[in-house]
Amino acid sequence: MRKRSNVNQNRLKGFKIKLYPTEDQKNDIDRIFQLSRAVYNIGLDMQNKSYESGNGYIQFYNMVTIFSDLRNHSEMKWLQDISINIIRETLNNLDNAFSRFFSKQNRHPKFKSRKRSKRSFSTRSDRTHIYENYVSISGLKNRMVLVKSHNIPINARLWNPTVSFDGLNYWFSACYETESKYKNNIPNQDHPIGIDVGVVNMIVTSDNDVYKYSDWSKYEKRKRRLDKRLSKDYNKYFQESLDTKTKYEDIQKSKNHYKRLQKRYKTIFKISNKRMNDIHTATKRIVDSNPTAIVIENISVRKQMKDKYMRKYSPYMCFYEIHRQLKYKAADRNIPVIIAEKDYPSSQICSNCGCKGYIKHRVFKCSHCGYKEDRDLNASYNLRNLYYSFQSNDA
Repeated sequence: MRKRSNVNQNRLKGFKIKLYPTEDQKNDIDRIFQLSRAVYNIGLDMQNKSYESGNGYIQFYNMVTIFSDLRNHSEMKWLQDISINIIRETLNNLDNAFSRFFSKQNRHPKFKSRKRSKRSFSTRSDRTHIYENYVSISGLKNRMVLVKSHNIPINARLWNPTVSFDGLNYWFSACYETESKYKNNIPNQDHPIGIDVGVVNMIVTSDNDVYKYSDWSKYEKRKRRLDKRLSKDYNKYFQESLDTKTKYEDIQKSKNHYKRLQKRYKTIFKISNKRMNDIHTATKRIVDSNPTAIVIENISVRKQMKDKYMRKYSPYMCFYEIHRQLKYKAADRNIPVIIAEKDYPSSQICSNCGCKGYIKHRVFKCSHCGYKEDRDLNASYNLRNLYYSFQSNDA
């Protein structure tokens, strides 16, 4: 695996700003999206064939050498249309994906799809710079791309710069090194917080705080209505492609069809923004209470997807995003985060006596001591008590 940078990752702050490229720059960026996806898929195919032939994993720098030689072959001349820096960063992303796979953090890397995969590419960090109204992106023919506003230090040293497209807008994301304003923070003593996440309630804390998601039902209705109308368009154009024996991509679509696509992207964007705003607001309030420690449960979404009810709602509850935000915000304030074991039955144990009980209509009832409490609050109390059990074991 490629060696990691010596930069202190705890001092890197990420940002994401909207780009306003010209039409020529949009075409250039879209072309790089396609070529970067092709490089990733070719590299993944090489790794799979190398493993099947018994030669093992191809190291990052060997892959870079292989692609540098491929650029001179007549059949791979198209590789010269993309900067070698972008090729290196694409192979670096593939290398990181295999690194997470070998450490059992992720599944085996998959091939990127032209229709379903995220459209993005990474570029060289030391040749990408940010200014007051422009971002200089390495790898583009016209490197200076317009941005309207940001609060990033001018000429800051950027790390992991990435250009992406969400179907509606172009975005530039990166990290820069900064000092934490909470580096001397001392957590309050004897104030641990247990946090239970769920479907009905986004977050329930042992301080009796309940955070819920905002109501975005009207946007969901709008999205379903647009999906239904777009489905008719797809069927019509698909039938036309069969009748004329042409590719679906070559069928000329109406302007109204593209307008509906734009409306759908805007609707999805609004739902995502409301969801992320709710999570950021809740996690900031939790860490601002400056607890001794934060105890969260380790949820296996794969197991939840096997349940018929949870399969419908789990993908939209953003459990991983809640954990991620709590971890980095707590680390910035020197607050330890304790993750319970996956099989810890936080909702089934009585927080009063420790015996197992049963749940009826979202109310926990203990069959031993008769204790009654909301199931989510009871789970948060158990997670808070888990902190004291860890403290007693350490003692």
